[in-house]
Parts: sequence; C-alpha cells; structure tokens
Amino acid sequence: LNALSAEAATLSEAIGLEFDAALKVMSGTPAGKGHFTTTWPGKVLAGDLSPAFMLDLAHKDLGIALDLANQVKVPMPCGAASRELYSV
Repeated sequence: LNALSAEAATLSEAIGLEFDAALKVMSGTPAGKGHFTTTWPGKVLAGDLSPAFMLDLAHKDLGIALDLANQVKVPMPCGAASRELYSV
C-alpha cells in the first residue's frame, strides 16, 4: 500500500499537481479513507469477499493512470501489477 501511495504521489508531482491538492482528493476516496479501518472490519473480516467496486471500472481507471504515467515517464510497477490482476 505504501509503494502504491508513493507512485500516486510521484505521478501527481510529475504532472504538476501540488501534493496537498492530490492528498485532499485521494483522501476523499474509499482507499484514502482507510480500507483497513472501514472496509475490512465491516466487510472482508465478516466473510464478504465480493467486489465493492466494479472490476471493469478499476481496470479502466488503472489504465488511465498508467497511460498518464507513461506519458510523463513515471514508472508505476505496483499500478501495473494491479492492473494485471484486474485483467483476469
């Protein structure tokens, strides 16, 4: 999770987005709100392993981020690996 967060921060900086603005936006997402304190206790640890977000949308969003990262020459190996997982 830390590596993926670092990739997002690096990409934000590379496209000229101030980190404070990027952090504010990302903090408003389910991922930013803390999967380990919200989603996991109420869903995963309760035995519900069904997707909480449409996998095709996750795949699309990761593709957009990776295309942008490629354009600004920011390596995102964690993002690329995640996208591969959503390709199955």
